[in-house]
Amino acid sequence: MRLLSLTYPAALILASACEQAPSLAPAVNSPDGAPPSFSTANGPDNAGRVVRFEAAVFLTEYPDRDLVVRHYNAEDIDFCGGSTSGLESWAFQDVLTPGAVVELAQSGEIPVYVYRFSEVPPFVAEELPPEVLLEVCADLKEKWIYRGTHHFRSHDNDLFGDPTRANAFGFTAEGTVFDRAGGKHAYRESLVFVWDPRTGRVIRESPVLSIK
Repeated sequence: MRLLSLTYPAALILASACEQAPSLAPAVNSPDGAPPSFSTANGPDNAGRVVRFEAAVFLTEYPDRDLVVRHYNAEDIDFCGGSTSGLESWAFQDVLTPGAVVELAQSGEIPVYVYRFSEVPPFVAEELPPEVLLEVCADLKEKWIYRGTHHFRSHDNDLFGDPTRANAFGFTAEGTVFDRAGGKHAYRESLVFVWDPRTGRVIRESPVLSIK
């Protein structure tokens, strides 16, 4: 599993114009057999709420609560004609150990936007017709229910998912967000996700999203 420039593996700062495919988690193996790039790209298909990454942007999903959190400047992102890529203020470190590559990542102060999942679901920008992308980009600017800034940290105990051992990934994010009326709220989000690559069994999944 892997996270953005704090997570995007060094080799994976890939082409940037998209968000995510709509499934809850990526497939166990990438379609072309290549090593998974920054994300939980080798996670089980049947996982619940997991972090997913695509190029230089990423999001977290809570479909059972009708929420999706976008960890980038959704009002000024490059695939909608904006000036930011989603890679600003990120740092990551890969630690080579005898058994795995451990990746640590953290952001500076970055934007965070919260939407209704039913109103602005995950999408792949480059797969949308231009007229649909224009509508989606307008929704990103207009349909947020909370927006603000936060700091994000993650830890991946096995970046490339050795099939002979359990794989654990986790993150914490904290900051301040504002609602549409200008009300101020404390935002906190975290995840502990452990799974068995051999069977796809989720050993532990503990997502938390709190906005108070």
